[in-house]
Amino acid sequence: MLHTQDAAIRHGILLSDGRNEHESPEALCASLGACTGRLTCDARGVGTDWEAKEVTAIASALLGTADIVANPAELAEDFQRMMESAMGKEVADVALRVWTPQGTDVTFVKEVAPTVEDLTHRRTDAGPRSGDYPTGSWGDESRDYHVAVRVPAADVGREMLAARVALVLPNPEGTPPRPLAQGPVRAV
Repeated sequence: MLHTQDAAIRHGILLSDGRNEHESPEALCASLGACTGRLTCDARGVGTDWEAKEVTAIASALLGTADIVANPAELAEDFQRMMESAMGKEVADVALRVWTPQGTDVTFVKEVAPTVEDLTHRRTDAGPRSGDYPTGSWGDESRDYHVAVRVPAADVGREMLAARVALVLPNPEGTPPRPLAQGPVRAV
């Protein structure tokens, strides 16, 4: 449905009993692969007898949140919170761009707050020595990332630029992405 829409922010909400009863795990994985990068999805397991692994895998693949709504009477309140959060998003498809100088390598990139998500395998090349890691849509919020960079050995006390990190917003016209914030990462 969202493929034909012109909306900048594409967001879905999945309410599930957490039991994939109608398709194989491979088919679900293929569907998630086809949707990755096209929308953000918050997933909720309703009740107490659901497969957390499946619900969290869906939210993880689609850069959303996963949670439980143990009591169905609390569903409307949780749905309202998810909608308020989704409607508060102002920019879509923000990426964390990591540039490293010659001789250094990115070991991993992880979001650590408000959720924990390993973004390392989602890297797309963004130029010489640069890679983009998708972070989804943003509103007025704060997120924390853990970026590990391997640097060459040096004398004790020597300072070097280990990386440059920026949040970038892609331009639909194909022009270079617009940096929203950026800063150096120094190693001593």
